Amino acid sequence: MKYKLREGKNLKTGAAMFYAMAGPVSVIKLEKIAQEISQECTVTVHDIRAVISALEEKIIAHLQNGDSVRMGLLGSFRPTIKSDATRTSVEFSNANIKRISARFTESATMKYKLSANNPEVSFVRTDEEE
Repeated sequence: MKYKLREGKNLKTGAAMFYAMAGPVSVIKLEKIAQEISQECTVTVHDIRAVISALEEKIIAHLQNGDSVRMGLLGSFRPTIKSDATRTSVEFSNANIKRISARFTESATMKYKLSANNPEVSFVRTDEEE
Protein backbone atom coordinates (compact mmCIF):
# COMPACT_ATOMS: atom_id res chain seq x y z
CA MET A 1 0.00 0.00 0.00
CA LYS A 2 1.39 3.38 -0.99
CA TYR A 3 1.34 6.19 1.53
CA LYS A 4 2.66 9.70 1.94
CA LEU A 5 3.14 11.94 4.93
CA ARG A 6 1.06 14.96 5.79
CA GLU A 7 1.74 17.55 8.42
CA GLY A 8 -0.90 18.20 11.03
CA LYS A 9 -1.28 19.34 14.61
CA ASN A 10 -1.51 17.17 17.67
CA LEU A 11 -4.93 18.10 19.05
CA LYS A 12 -3.79 17.77 22.67
CA THR A 13 -0.49 19.65 22.50
CA GLY A 14 -0.84 21.76 19.35
CA ALA A 15 2.61 20.59 18.22
CA ALA A 16 3.26 20.00 14.52
CA MET A 17 3.34 16.26 13.76
CA PHE A 18 3.55 14.06 10.68
CA TYR A 19 0.92 11.44 9.88
CA ALA A 20 0.64 8.79 7.18
CA MET A 21 -2.17 8.99 4.62
CA ALA A 22 -2.97 6.55 1.84
CA GLY A 23 -1.95 7.67 -1.59
CA PRO A 24 -1.55 8.15 -4.31
CA VAL A 25 -4.36 5.71 -5.03
CA SER A 26 -5.22 4.05 -8.32
CA VAL A 27 -8.86 3.95 -9.38
CA ILE A 28 -9.88 0.43 -10.35
CA LYS A 29 -13.06 0.35 -12.41
CA LEU A 30 -15.71 -2.33 -12.44
CA GLU A 31 -14.66 -3.42 -15.93
CA LYS A 32 -11.16 -4.33 -14.72
CA ILE A 33 -12.51 -6.30 -11.76
CA ALA A 34 -14.94 -8.15 -14.07
CA GLN A 35 -12.05 -9.03 -16.40
CA GLU A 36 -9.91 -10.25 -13.51
CA ILE A 37 -12.74 -12.44 -12.19
CA SER A 38 -13.46 -13.88 -15.65
CA GLN A 39 -9.79 -14.92 -15.99
CA GLU A 40 -10.05 -16.94 -12.77
CA CYS A 41 -13.27 -18.81 -13.54
CA THR A 42 -15.52 -19.95 -16.37
CA VAL A 43 -17.93 -16.99 -16.17
CA THR A 44 -17.71 -14.40 -18.96
CA VAL A 45 -17.02 -10.70 -18.41
CA HIS A 46 -20.53 -9.92 -19.69
CA ASP A 47 -22.16 -12.25 -17.17
CA ILE A 48 -20.09 -10.82 -14.32
CA ARG A 49 -21.01 -7.24 -15.27
CA ALA A 50 -24.68 -8.21 -15.46
CA VAL A 51 -24.63 -9.81 -12.01
CA ILE A 52 -22.75 -6.88 -10.44
CA SER A 53 -25.13 -4.40 -12.08
CA ALA A 54 -28.11 -6.29 -10.66
CA LEU A 55 -26.39 -6.42 -7.26
CA GLU A 56 -25.88 -2.63 -7.31
CA GLU A 57 -29.56 -2.07 -8.10
CA LYS A 58 -30.70 -4.42 -5.30
CA ILE A 59 -28.38 -2.86 -2.72
CA ILE A 60 -29.73 0.61 -3.55
CA ALA A 61 -33.35 -0.59 -3.46
CA HIS A 62 -32.88 -2.18 -0.03
CA LEU A 63 -31.14 0.93 1.31
CA GLN A 64 -34.06 3.04 0.00
CA ASN A 65 -36.34 0.70 1.96
CA GLY A 66 -34.34 1.36 5.14
CA ASP A 67 -32.67 -2.06 5.22
CA SER A 68 -29.09 -2.85 6.20
CA VAL A 69 -27.36 -4.96 3.55
CA ARG A 70 -24.65 -7.41 4.66
CA MET A 71 -22.09 -8.22 1.98
CA GLY A 72 -20.36 -11.26 3.46
CA LEU A 73 -16.65 -10.80 4.06
CA LEU A 74 -16.75 -7.17 2.88
CA GLY A 75 -19.06 -5.71 5.51
CA SER A 76 -22.43 -4.01 5.46
CA PHE A 77 -24.20 -0.94 4.12
CA ARG A 78 -26.84 0.87 6.15
CA PRO A 79 -28.85 3.99 5.41
CA THR A 80 -28.40 7.19 7.42
CA ILE A 81 -30.57 10.30 7.48
CA LYS A 82 -29.54 13.94 7.96
CA SER A 83 -32.28 16.32 8.99
CA ASP A 84 -32.93 19.76 10.38
CA ALA A 85 -33.91 19.70 14.05
CA THR A 86 -37.15 21.02 15.55
CA ARG A 87 -37.96 21.99 19.12
CA THR A 88 -40.88 19.55 19.34
CA SER A 89 -41.80 16.29 17.63
CA VAL A 90 -45.09 17.87 16.45
CA GLU A 91 -43.16 20.46 14.42
CA PHE A 92 -41.14 17.79 12.61
CA SER A 93 -42.21 16.75 9.09
CA ASN A 94 -40.68 14.92 6.16
CA ALA A 95 -39.59 18.34 4.82
CA ASN A 96 -37.01 18.44 7.63
CA ILE A 97 -35.17 15.48 6.08
CA LYS A 98 -32.33 16.88 3.97
CA ARG A 99 -30.31 13.89 2.85
CA ILE A 100 -30.12 10.12 2.87
CA SER A 101 -26.69 8.52 2.70
CA ALA A 102 -25.22 5.05 2.88
CA ARG A 103 -22.67 4.17 5.56
CA PHE A 104 -20.32 1.24 5.03
CA THR A 105 -19.00 -0.77 7.98
CA GLU A 106 -16.18 -3.26 7.44
CA SER A 107 -16.56 -6.85 8.56
CA ALA A 108 -14.09 -8.26 11.10
CA THR A 109 -12.43 -10.17 8.27
CA MET A 110 -11.94 -7.04 6.19
CA LYS A 111 -10.62 -5.13 9.22
CA TYR A 112 -7.99 -7.82 9.71
CA LYS A 113 -7.14 -8.05 5.98
CA LEU A 114 -6.52 -4.26 5.96
CA SER A 115 -4.72 -4.28 9.31
CA ALA A 116 -1.18 -2.95 9.58
CA ASN A 117 -0.45 -6.18 11.49
CA ASN A 118 -1.48 -8.39 8.56
CA PRO A 119 1.66 -9.84 6.92
CA GLU A 120 -0.13 -9.71 3.51
CA VAL A 121 -0.01 -5.88 3.63
CA SER A 122 3.22 -4.04 2.87
CA PHE A 123 3.85 -0.30 2.84
CA VAL A 124 5.75 1.94 0.42
CA ARG A 125 6.38 5.60 1.22
CA THR A 126 5.87 7.70 -1.90
CA ASP A 127 6.78 11.21 -0.73
CA GLU A 128 10.44 10.68 0.09
CA GLU A 129 12.76 13.26 -1.36
CA GLU A 130 15.30 12.00 -3.86
